[in-house]
Amino acid sequence: SNANLFNAYLSNAKLSSANLNNANLSNAILSNANLSNANLSKTQLPENLQSVNLSGCDLHDRNLTYSNLQNANLSNANLSKTQLPENLQSVNLSGCDLHDRNLTYSNLQNANLSNA
Repeated sequence: SNANLFNAYLSNAKLSSANLNNANLSNAILSNANLSNANLSKTQLPENLQSVNLSGCDLHDRNLTYSNLQNANLSNANLSKTQLPENLQSVNLSGCDLHDRNLTYSNLQNANLSNA
């Protein structure tokens, strides 16, 4: 926790269940990283989250509007009050609570919405 991984290269890293509370990942390269069930409370995330496994993570009340989530795995993530981008192409949202969401203009092509 409180780690400064600002410019870290974490492609393909296996950080599942890691405590990254308050970590600064703003400019980190996370492509194909596994952060499933990691503690991301107050973690500064980079905008490019393409192909990152964030399943089971608490992303409550985050602004991900400008994030690239293409091919990301957000299954069972807590997305309560989270602002999502319009492009959700190929994103795994299975098991996520999407009630009260307006996804009218969202690109959901190939997205997995099972049990959402």
